[in-house]
Amino acid sequence: MSSFLLSATPLFFSVSLKFFDKFA
Repeated sequence: MSSFLLSATPLFFSVSLKFFDKFA
């Protein structure tokens, strides 16, 4: 479970960055 979290965190970060870039 921790390995999944470790790989999912940067993915979620990049997705949120893309969303922020769209709304900015």
